[in-house]
Amino acid sequence: MHTKARIEKITGDRLKQALKEGRSPWWPDSRDHRRSDDVTTLGRGGSDLSAVAVAAALKADVCDIYTDVDGVYTTDPNMVPQAEN
Repeated sequence: MHTKARIEKITGDRLKQALKEGRSPWWPDSRDHRRSDDVTTLGRGGSDLSAVAVAAALKADVCDIYTDVDGVYTTDPNMVPQAEN
């Protein structure tokens, strides 16, 4: 279901191995790869969800998220000028 994906499991093993090898790993934010290799989005806030999931898998002490908006809005203020904070 597009934009309704759920993260079922994340271990961080491949990310840890890449870091150990000195490689700069990347992953597509807000995407979910299903067992069938289908790709779907995690929906609004998926980028933040991905960041927190990776931080949790790495057992990080902190997960800093930087954004271009100053708070939580009713909708994307970059697209809807009337969005409320």
